[in-house]
Amino acid sequence: EKDFDLAEGQAERLIQTESAFFIEAATLKSYEETGVDEYKILATLDYKTSAICRSMDGKVFSRKDAVTGVNYPPFHCRCRTTTVPLTGYEDMFEPGERVARNADGDIYYVPEDMTYPEWYKKYVEDDPEEALKVKKLQNRRADKEQYERYKKRLGKENVPETLDMWQEKKYNGSEDHKALERSYRTIGEIEGKSQWSDTFRQKAIDAYWEFKQNGIEMSAHAVGRFLDRCEGMFTLNDIVMQAKRRFNYIQPDGRYVKFYNGIAMIYNSSGTEVVSLVMRNTIKKDWSELHD
Repeated sequence: EKDFDLAEGQAERLIQTESAFFIEAATLKSYEETGVDEYKILATLDYKTSAICRSMDGKVFSRKDAVTGVNYPPFHCRCRTTTVPLTGYEDMFEPGERVARNADGDIYYVPEDMTYPEWYKKYVEDDPEEALKVKKLQNRRADKEQYERYKKRLGKENVPETLDMWQEKKYNGSEDHKALERSYRTIGEIEGKSQWSDTFRQKAIDAYWEFKQNGIEMSAHAVGRFLDRCEGMFTLNDIVMQAKRRFNYIQPDGRYVKFYNGIAMIYNSSGTEVVSLVMRNTIKKDWSELHD
């Protein structure tokens, strides 16, 4: 079935491309027969248009110099670009309009002399809402693949319920999505610890999510330290309670420290993730105290 779908898609692409070729060839022949000496490239004003067609839109060429794929369409497979004849009488008429289409597929009209780059800047780049919609549509296939990878590694219960919700968080730069990226990285690091046994890796993953459910992000190293060196000396609840306290030291490398009751929780420089757990009797000499 997959091979059939592939062959069907290839056939459809061939038919569309060949149809465009014969239509444009006939158009060029009609230009010759009616004495049209110049033509202008007319691309489709929507987000699907290819880079080459975007750059060619609005350019004028001599009919006798037309070369398909170079300065005359089609320029590529499934090309939707066409041409309009230039007769020399354009200035005698009021400027017309050309069709454009937004990310939702709605049609509207813009001045006929507006080129693709001009249209894109005004109606996409300068409109944050439209720009976001276009970005989501253009990246949807890659985002779907990424979304499936996240579900597989983190579990569907730990990622947004739908791809649309995933994209919304991703492209709005939400803290939730940044946290998901850190979780994806950390679980991947745990799964990649070849020196750990299968049992220990699974125990580390379970511990990571237990900390996470209590509002604490742990690195793979920190989880390993907790299980390998610290478990039995203090409990997960001890860590949870200490995490609620303020940072009271900072290392020379900018990492923050919560040091209480012989437990040093070392955080990254942004204070969002515990990167290590250390049992200590005293502070390190190079720690600087932080005050309220």
